[in-house]
Amino acid sequence: MTKLVRTPSPHPSESLLGFILRVSEANGYESPRYVWDLAGVPRGAEMAPRLPVEGLARILDQKPTALQLISYRFMERGRGSYKILQHPLGDDLRGGLLRLRNPAFCPPCVVERGRIDTFWDLTAAIACPIHRCLVLRVCPNCLRPISWLRPGMLTCRCGGSFVAVLGKPTDKAICEFMTLIQAKLHNLPAESFDNTSGFPLEFLSTIPLSLLVRILAALGMQVLEARGTKAVSSGESIVEAVNILSNWPNKYHDFLEQLGTDSAQTQPQGAGLRKQFAGFYEAMFKSRTFSAHISFLQDEFVRFGQLHWGKAVVDRKLLRGRSVKSEKRFLLKSEVAQQFRIWKPMMDRMIADGELVTRRIKTARHVRVIVDLEKSRLPHASSGTLSARQAASRLGLPVSVLEQLRRKGVVATLRRRGRVNAWHVDDIEACLARLATLPIVMAPDSEDGVVAVGDLMRLKLRDSAAKADIVAAALDGRLVVRRLQSENAGGILLDRAQVESFLLAARQLRGGDSYSIPECARITGLCQDVVPNAIRIGLLSTCVTDGCIRVTAMSVDRFRTEYIPLTLLARSLKSTTTALLRACRHSELPVIKVLRVSHSSPQPIIRRADERRLVDAWQSERRTRVRLRLDLAGHEHRLRDYLESVFRKEQPLPRRAGKPNLAVIAGACGFNRNLFYRHRNLIGVLEEFDAKMLRSE
Repeated sequence: MTKLVRTPSPHPSESLLGFILRVSEANGYESPRYVWDLAGVPRGAEMAPRLPVEGLARILDQKPTALQLISYRFMERGRGSYKILQHPLGDDLRGGLLRLRNPAFCPPCVVERGRIDTFWDLTAAIACPIHRCLVLRVCPNCLRPISWLRPGMLTCRCGGSFVAVLGKPTDKAICEFMTLIQAKLHNLPAESFDNTSGFPLEFLSTIPLSLLVRILAALGMQVLEARGTKAVSSGESIVEAVNILSNWPNKYHDFLEQLGTDSAQTQPQGAGLRKQFAGFYEAMFKSRTFSAHISFLQDEFVRFGQLHWGKAVVDRKLLRGRSVKSEKRFLLKSEVAQQFRIWKPMMDRMIADGELVTRRIKTARHVRVIVDLEKSRLPHASSGTLSARQAASRLGLPVSVLEQLRRKGVVATLRRRGRVNAWHVDDIEACLARLATLPIVMAPDSEDGVVAVGDLMRLKLRDSAAKADIVAAALDGRLVVRRLQSENAGGILLDRAQVESFLLAARQLRGGDSYSIPECARITGLCQDVVPNAIRIGLLSTCVTDGCIRVTAMSVDRFRTEYIPLTLLARSLKSTTTALLRACRHSELPVIKVLRVSHSSPQPIIRRADERRLVDAWQSERRTRVRLRLDLAGHEHRLRDYLESVFRKEQPLPRRAGKPNLAVIAGACGFNRNLFYRHRNLIGVLEEFDAKMLRSE
């Protein structure tokens, strides 16, 4: 075989095709094709990654191992695979990891080093990190793409020179990322340069070179698809990916925000973060090629959903195995209720008052409501809860008065975690501290002119609201406090004459054409805690007299004429409300259910026009039940006769699997065995007789 005259040695980091071009130029050939033909390289394999190096080694009179170090293919366990320097690229090069047929490089680097570096064989090498310029792809003279089939490393096929050519300036972030890729390629430490662009080096430095290039390409394609554009060259996707990874994680969050906003123009399939970003999630995090090496992207994706997106829910499945430590900002209502122990009535009230800021997510099938914890005022922590009786005892007040004071806002209760109606130790302690700071005005006369609040609470006033007015007046200064006998409200001593004047003025407020809520309840037959909701739905009307809300007599008379509570009707019929409700249901009579303030079972009422029909239906059902009871007594009598007959004849009781055979016994008695399951009396008689038979044996 003919050998070349000049046989330079390859540099360990030199491009194989660039080395062949350097050899061709050193021997004076117009094109590397003469070198390929001389080495016996088949046509079509010259610029392929499978380019054989054995023939080149022979014409260069060198060992094949020297060229195999810079070749693109190696054999491992009898199987061919691809590489670049010592970095494996896998069994195939799909995805465009190498650009061998369309070369690009930085001319100043070739001038300074005298060779074309392997770095320029990577598709991801789109800029020079040293000269901060884009790679040269087109000859500035003939404006044609650069080819390997040229006379020299810095000479174009058209004869133009690349010596003084410098690519277009590029962004600093692109150059810094190219430094990272070049450092990985040449096994240099990634920390050898300043990361002024804010790349996540702690993650990127651990990713293998080939996977890093694939990740860049996939991420860049996602950006371009989100914009609705197609990449003209692979460099565009690399630029977009580098831009997203800079200023980490802010630009990544900006991309996800824009991606989610564009996707939101079409109705999302679900409220979950993964479903709303399904395309991006499937392309990036479900890929078997590199999914194991981009956990940092997935962690930040989850953190974006937790703290920034606000239009989706991060479910537990998405958090499984993740290293995300930050707390969620956006939660479903159920998650907020569970985490902060908020009961549904309190949550609804907090949402209505604007304390919990919510967002509605409309999906293809549902409307989900999520809570923004960052903008919401969450309930305070609680040192413990007390029952209403315990709280009233500590304050020295009746329970009814304490409830009135809370309803009027005199005893302040903050939103706290736990049951909505619970009394919290913190609120009671705050109230006791307020009592200790009340201004004391000592009486100039004897102590006979004072009266304790605790004694006033035992008086028979019109209702608990009147007693609560006394306590409220003592707390806000309308009644003079003479002394504090104890630490609670029951020990407050007030001026007796002033209290009497206060009560007299309160009595004068009672109008003759209106009723208080307790009086209205007694007259109408409604429960006292039902009256407020009856007012709210328009069954009763109210008027305000000197700040007191009272029920008008006209609305009470109208209510008594048009409606009747089932509790009153049940009392007159000596029945129960449940029985009357059952009769209404069977007769399809409309029932109005008025809610209670305490959120327990509502009180049912019907119209007076339906009263006669209800009474007739109740009486008919009652007769039917009496008849059924008589029938049951007959069945029981027949069962006892049968069992006594068995006992007298000393016959064994029919059994099945060791137990009385209900079907045989019921058939002998002339009724269906299902009666044993429906009426405990029958099964009780049978069990009693069975025990008697066993004892006699």
